[in-house]
Amino acid sequence: MTTLDFNAASKKGKEVKPADRFNLKTLSASLEPYRAQVEALKERALAHKVTDPKSNELAVEMGMQLKKLFKDLDDKRKDIIKPYDTITRGINKLVKPFKDTLSDAEKTLKFKIGRYQKEQAELARRIAQKKAAEEAERRRKEAEAERQAEIERQKKEREEALARQAELEEKAKAEGVEPPDVEIPEIEELPPVDIHVEVDTQDTGPTKTEEGTASNIVTWKHKLIDINKVPEEYIIKSLNGPAIKNAIKAGVREIDGLEIYEDIQVRFRTS
Repeated sequence: MTTLDFNAASKKGKEVKPADRFNLKTLSASLEPYRAQVEALKERALAHKVTDPKSNELAVEMGMQLKKLFKDLDDKRKDIIKPYDTITRGINKLVKPFKDTLSDAEKTLKFKIGRYQKEQAELARRIAQKKAAEEAERRRKEAEAERQAEIERQKKEREEALARQAELEEKAKAEGVEPPDVEIPEIEELPPVDIHVEVDTQDTGPTKTEEGTASNIVTWKHKLIDINKVPEEYIIKSLNGPAIKNAIKAGVREIDGLEIYEDIQVRFRTS
């Protein structure tokens, strides 16, 4: 049985000098001695048939050879990338304080922008709510004026009919005959009109500058106030988060025991 020398590749391969560790052609050449052994093992594995104890034992030995060569190659790989890992970790360590500082500054800016946008959105909502209430009141007054005018019209029509009836009765009495019937209209009860105007709040959209764009991602979140007031459908052993999120997604804005609120997240996109 032919055995393979797993150290032969390392012996034949040229040692990679420190100056060549970042040269891919040099690194590729250092791995070339493994190629013949890898191909030989592959061909033997494909051609080998396991039909009896001896061929089974040979297959096991071939498997061990594959395993050893795999480990040898992996050790070689680790040896090659070791300097890369060292320099990468060093670079990451050098850069990390800068990234952390920038990240903290970005979080601060996003918080301030988000707070401003939330305040502006609330102000816009209140202005829109006031305008909607004023518009509803204006429409209500118009509708009420029309209602009163219609009531007055009906009253006048009834008074005119009653006057005609009295006049006819007087003439009929003078002539000694029965007076003709006059249709006396009833006054229809017209209830006050309830006017509702939808609050129209407009999204201001992203903030665009020469440096890039900042957009707002608005999500609805909830906070527990009193678990004893939360309906059972929103509780399993504790709060049923998915059920609450689905309800909020469907438009529910009030759940007993919970506070449902808007959360604004700012995202930057550079030009």
